[in-house]
Amino acid sequence: MNDACALLDISRRTLQRWRTEGLGDRRKGAVKRIPRQLSAKERELFYRTATEQRFQDMTPAEIVPTLLDEGIYLASERTLYRLLKARAALAPRQESHASVRHTRPVELSTTGPNQVWTSDITCLRTDLKGLFKFAYVIEDLFDRSIVGWRTVHDWEDPEYGKELFARVMRDLGVVPQFVHADNGGPMKGVALVALLYRLGVGLSYSRPRAPG
Repeated sequence: MNDACALLDISRRTLQRWRTEGLGDRRKGAVKRIPRQLSAKERELFYRTATEQRFQDMTPAEIVPTLLDEGIYLASERTLYRLLKARAALAPRQESHASVRHTRPVELSTTGPNQVWTSDITCLRTDLKGLFKFAYVIEDLFDRSIVGWRTVHDWEDPEYGKELFARVMRDLGVVPQFVHADNGGPMKGVALVALLYRLGVGLSYSRPRAPG
């Protein structure tokens, strides 16, 4: 055995492995035989099916289960990912969606009081972990003074915002030109928006995921 290893310039360990495991090339990148590999015809069928109009906005993780619900199994999700990647077809096919142009929100500026009010809901901690209170506050953008606030509540509710604005405008006898708020649900509630719209107050909201 030692003479054979020396002649082939291999180690004794390599020869033993060949005897037990065969002569397959296990090097990285070596061509390997895949017993259940799809044929060229099967790959083409899978690709054409996955790129049908009805699947244009779906991922392989959605396409394969959908086909299974129809009693059709062509290959696994992983195989479809590899197939689409090889054909540069993994990018979202967005031609079915109308393009949306995002414009910068109008920057509000003030030259005096009661032109632009900003609204915010402040989350207040309590002695109990995980339990919070919520305070509704209205500030004047001109000098950052608080023009009105509401009693602290146990939860957020669009109705509280409407009641606060109605009360402050009534008590001060003033209607602002604009109200700026974040994108939170309470500040975009139908009741509050309808009140401000009826009074001719302009609405401005922060960009998504940006603080007010």
